[in-house]
Amino acid sequence: MNSLSAYHRQSAKRVQCLPRNTSSAAIFAPIGWSYIEHHVDRQKLLFVGSIMRLGDGIICKRLFLYRYDSCVNTSRVKQNGLVNNYVEILEKYELKEIFQEWRDSNRYFSKQGWKKLVNTRIREKDKERWQTELNECVKLDIYKVVFQEIRECIWWKVYHRQQVNRKAICTVMYLLTGEHKLNVNTMRFENVPRDERLCKMCDQQKVETIEHLILDCNRFLDERSDMLSELRGLGVTLPHDRDMLIKMLFGAEDMWSQYDVERTFTNLGVIANHINIMYNKRMHLSQLDQ
Repeated sequence: MNSLSAYHRQSAKRVQCLPRNTSSAAIFAPIGWSYIEHHVDRQKLLFVGSIMRLGDGIICKRLFLYRYDSCVNTSRVKQNGLVNNYVEILEKYELKEIFQEWRDSNRYFSKQGWKKLVNTRIREKDKERWQTELNECVKLDIYKVVFQEIRECIWWKVYHRQQVNRKAICTVMYLLTGEHKLNVNTMRFENVPRDERLCKMCDQQKVETIEHLILDCNRFLDERSDMLSELRGLGVTLPHDRDMLIKMLFGAEDMWSQYDVERTFTNLGVIANHINIMYNKRMHLSQLDQ
């Protein structure tokens, strides 16, 4: 399972063109992927449902229930084996009592009913694990406010709809997932305290964060003005609050709910292009200063 999980993580990074060292907490939510361990558990739970819907005289169902009773009623050390693994999965997703009631009443869930219940529990476990990993990651501040659920995000949809903007969208995702080369990120490898990772592009003596690059740094005043002016020209109502503006610029879905899909995709394509220009200019200036 460890090898399968590692391959699954690398696959998620590759389809999003993210670097190999991207935090695992950041890779699944934007494309709506479940953790591979939970996906395997889901298939096993659905198989249990298929077994239970068989007729009472079917030998494989009788054997399954015999082994199930042996696993849950024995006072001995936990047994190994396929059915014991199913029991552990039922416990993991808090389905054991529901399963027992199901079995005792002899009134089984429909295929769709069991599938819906299993999918709900899998999503809950996905989100619980995801939130735990996010809380342990220090470089995903904007990511945490933009992504609230594990489902295909707007950027993933725009990436597939607008081929000309794919490189720019990749830059946005680098920034969101913390895989950028701004000082707030790179200087942590030099053990520089966070409040000393200052921007070298301007004289404001502020930490070079994503927010500083996009909203504050004097070196990118023209690029910033061009982006905001173009968005206003497209009829986008920009919030005055800084936090809300950052959420909108980085594609938080609740900030774009008032616009239709096509208009949202167009506006995000414009934003991605301007952010890409700003970030590339920052990288070019950094090279010139060296």
